[in-house]
Amino acid sequence: MQAIQNFSKEPMENKPTKALPGIGNVLSKRMKEQGFEKASQIYRQFMMLNRDYVRFENWMKENFKADRNNTTKCFNALDLYFRNFNE
Repeated sequence: MQAIQNFSKEPMENKPTKALPGIGNVLSKRMKEQGFEKASQIYRQFMMLNRDYVRFENWMKENFKADRNNTTKCFNALDLYFRNFNE
């Protein structure tokens, strides 16, 4: 939970995907292979999916073979980031 809170407290700027909670070396590599190198690119997709957990989980699983644990951590961080900077 601390990683999620830390991530969501400051602007994303040019942080790599690995800076996202739940995204380690393996997922980061898979994301890079598909053109997602920055956390902001994952955030844009999160927004395009209307911040919907099920849609985000399916996208993560289908594109990067992410498991539910990794997806949940990443989703929660992005959702908290959204709330911190937009509400």
